Amino acid sequence: MPLFQVDPRHVRESLAMPASHPVNADRVTSVDGLRGLLATWVMLAHLANASGDGHMIPMANLCVTIFFAISGYVLTRAWTGHFPGFLVRRFFRLWPVYALCLAVGGYMIARPAPLAQYFYYPFMGIHDQPAQDPVMWSLFIEAWAMLFMPLIVWIGRRPIATGVAIAGLVAIQGYSKDLYYGAFFIGGSYCAGRVLSVKVFDTAVVQWLGRISYSLYLSHLLVIAALKFHVPGVALYVAAPACFAVAHLIWYFIERPSIWLSRRLGKKMDALTAPIARKWRASSGFGRKAIA
Repeated sequence: MPLFQVDPRHVRESLAMPASHPVNADRVTSVDGLRGLLATWVMLAHLANASGDGHMIPMANLCVTIFFAISGYVLTRAWTGHFPGFLVRRFFRLWPVYALCLAVGGYMIARPAPLAQYFYYPFMGIHDQPAQDPVMWSLFIEAWAMLFMPLIVWIGRRPIATGVAIAGLVAIQGYSKDLYYGAFFIGGSYCAGRVLSVKVFDTAVVQWLGRISYSLYLSHLLVIAALKFHVPGVALYVAAPACFAVAHLIWYFIERPSIWLSRRLGKKMDALTAPIARKWRASSGFGRKAIA
């Protein structure tokens, strides 16, 4: 089976189904596994960097940009056209773990984050990373990109618009690296009609890494820093298993409930705004045309 496969069902559905249904809501487990491997690489890169070896950092930066593409891919596949409900789901899906790690990071450096920062304001990108947990710069990109998700989906369903948008965003990266990352969201959105299938990504261990990937990504720097401060002699030897253990605990006690809550509240918001959404879609091009 090729790595990327176009399922004819998805092409037919994307062309025929009304905008109130996603292009394809099926979960692509290989993408979950890929996300887990990318988060693991980022963690290992920072661990190596803490020991004075920074050769893995450039690849870690690439991993983060692939995260953006994965977001565009996954969110487009699940797109229903109900924007308010989408925002509610994303906020309650991402915010609890983000807020926890931001608070812990602020405590660790004795510099609590201002309240506005808990709501992704002011914008902080690649060149202005939060001191409490530097990897959070990508969460600011993610959060602000969600405000443009209808546009990302609309562009991603049109090949010419996709090419023009990506070319434009790449061209302005010298002006704004943060805007440039929008190209990855759009690229991921464009690929939403295809299914990634890699057997090793679907194995139990890699799928577990996928489940804890978000918690691992946000918490690993905090764990490494805490170990280096409290047990410097053995920190680098126990950091990796400690990062995995902490990430699993955060996933189990914080992230899992937040996923459940996000779905529940998102459905309620969808029900409340459905009449407005139908009227809006009837008078706009968003969500009507879908090309896989």
